Amino acid sequence: LAGMFEIALYPFISRWIPSILKRIGIGILLQALSLSIQTCLIVEIDKLKNDNLNVNHLWPYVYFPVVLYVVSELILFTASFEFICAQAPKSMRRLFIGLFYCKNGLLYLINAILQLSLTSNIT
Repeated sequence: LAGMFEIALYPFISRWIPSILKRIGIGILLQALSLSIQTCLIVEIDKLKNDNLNVNHLWPYVYFPVVLYVVSELILFTASFEFICAQAPKSMRRLFIGLFYCKNGLLYLINAILQLSLTSNIT
Protein backbone atom coordinates (compact mmCIF):
# COMPACT_ATOMS: atom_id res chain seq x y z
CA LEU A 1 0.00 0.00 0.00
CA ALA A 2 2.81 2.42 0.84
CA GLY A 3 4.56 1.64 -2.43
CA MET A 4 1.36 2.21 -4.36
CA PHE A 5 0.96 5.56 -2.59
CA GLU A 6 4.51 6.63 -3.49
CA ILE A 7 4.33 5.46 -7.10
CA ALA A 8 0.75 6.12 -8.13
CA LEU A 9 -0.72 8.78 -5.86
CA TYR A 10 2.10 10.97 -4.53
CA PRO A 11 3.33 12.35 -7.90
CA PHE A 12 -0.15 13.67 -8.63
CA ILE A 13 -0.88 15.23 -5.23
CA SER A 14 2.64 16.39 -4.32
CA ARG A 15 2.10 19.87 -5.75
CA TRP A 16 -0.78 20.48 -3.31
CA ILE A 17 1.00 19.21 -0.19
CA PRO A 18 2.72 22.14 1.56
CA SER A 19 6.23 21.90 2.96
CA ILE A 20 6.93 20.56 6.44
CA LEU A 21 7.31 23.99 8.05
CA LYS A 22 4.10 25.25 6.42
CA ARG A 23 2.23 22.22 7.79
CA ILE A 24 3.61 22.90 11.26
CA GLY A 25 2.45 26.52 10.96
CA ILE A 26 -0.99 25.43 9.75
CA GLY A 27 -1.27 23.01 12.68
CA ILE A 28 -0.34 25.71 15.20
CA LEU A 29 -2.79 28.20 13.67
CA LEU A 30 -5.60 25.63 13.66
CA GLN A 31 -4.89 24.82 17.31
CA ALA A 32 -4.99 28.49 18.27
CA LEU A 33 -8.21 28.97 16.30
CA SER A 34 -9.90 25.93 17.83
CA LEU A 35 -8.89 26.86 21.38
CA SER A 36 -10.08 30.45 20.94
CA ILE A 37 -13.43 29.30 19.52
CA GLN A 38 -13.83 26.82 22.36
CA THR A 39 -12.98 29.46 24.96
CA CYS A 40 -15.50 31.91 23.50
CA LEU A 41 -18.20 29.23 23.48
CA ILE A 42 -17.52 28.24 27.07
CA VAL A 43 -17.61 31.88 28.20
CA GLU A 44 -20.96 32.36 26.45
CA ILE A 45 -22.35 29.17 27.95
CA ASP A 46 -21.27 30.30 31.42
CA LYS A 47 -22.94 33.69 30.88
CA LEU A 48 -26.18 31.98 29.85
CA LYS A 49 -25.97 29.61 32.82
CA ASN A 50 -25.59 32.57 35.19
CA ASP A 51 -28.73 34.10 33.68
CA ASN A 52 -30.57 30.80 34.33
CA LEU A 53 -31.24 30.24 30.62
CA ASN A 54 -31.33 26.86 28.90
CA VAL A 55 -27.93 26.03 27.39
CA ASN A 56 -28.60 22.48 26.21
CA HIS A 57 -29.03 23.61 22.61
CA LEU A 58 -25.47 25.04 22.55
CA TRP A 59 -23.55 21.87 23.43
CA PRO A 60 -23.41 20.50 19.85
CA TYR A 61 -21.48 23.66 18.87
CA VAL A 62 -18.72 22.72 21.33
CA TYR A 63 -17.89 19.65 19.24
CA PHE A 64 -16.71 21.68 16.22
CA PRO A 65 -13.66 23.22 17.96
CA VAL A 66 -12.81 19.84 19.48
CA VAL A 67 -12.80 18.20 16.04
CA LEU A 68 -10.77 21.11 14.68
CA TYR A 69 -8.28 20.67 17.53
CA VAL A 70 -7.91 16.94 16.81
CA VAL A 71 -7.27 17.63 13.11
CA SER A 72 -4.70 20.28 13.98
CA GLU A 73 -3.03 17.92 16.46
CA LEU A 74 -2.74 15.25 13.76
CA ILE A 75 -1.27 17.74 11.29
CA LEU A 76 1.16 19.11 13.86
CA PHE A 77 2.23 15.72 15.21
CA THR A 78 2.93 14.18 11.81
CA ALA A 79 4.66 17.28 10.44
CA SER A 80 6.83 17.59 13.56
CA PHE A 81 7.79 13.93 13.39
CA GLU A 82 8.60 14.24 9.69
CA PHE A 83 10.67 17.37 10.40
CA ILE A 84 12.68 15.57 13.08
CA CYS A 85 13.31 12.60 10.79
CA ALA A 86 14.31 14.84 7.88
CA GLN A 87 16.59 17.24 9.76
CA ALA A 88 18.31 15.02 12.32
CA PRO A 89 21.71 13.56 11.46
CA LYS A 90 21.58 9.83 10.82
CA SER A 91 23.66 9.02 13.88
CA MET A 92 21.31 10.96 16.20
CA ARG A 93 17.95 10.21 14.57
CA ARG A 94 16.97 7.52 17.10
CA LEU A 95 17.81 9.82 20.00
CA PHE A 96 15.71 12.66 18.60
CA ILE A 97 12.76 10.38 17.85
CA GLY A 98 12.95 9.00 21.39
CA LEU A 99 13.07 12.51 22.85
CA PHE A 100 10.10 13.49 20.65
CA TYR A 101 8.00 10.62 22.00
CA CYS A 102 9.21 11.29 25.56
CA LYS A 103 8.18 14.96 25.26
CA ASN A 104 4.73 13.99 23.96
CA GLY A 105 4.29 11.42 26.71
CA LEU A 106 5.23 13.93 29.40
CA LEU A 107 2.82 16.50 27.95
CA TYR A 108 -0.02 13.97 27.98
CA LEU A 109 0.87 13.00 31.56
CA ILE A 110 0.89 16.63 32.72
CA ASN A 111 -2.43 17.17 30.93
CA ALA A 112 -3.96 14.14 32.64
CA ILE A 113 -2.70 15.24 36.07
CA LEU A 114 -4.08 18.76 35.57
CA GLN A 115 -7.44 17.45 34.40
CA LEU A 116 -7.64 15.05 37.33
CA SER A 117 -6.77 17.77 39.84
CA LEU A 118 -9.25 20.25 38.34
CA THR A 119 -12.13 17.77 38.12
CA SER A 120 -11.54 16.48 41.66
CA ASN A 121 -11.90 20.06 42.97
CA ILE A 122 -15.20 20.50 41.13
CA THR A 123 -16.93 17.37 42.43
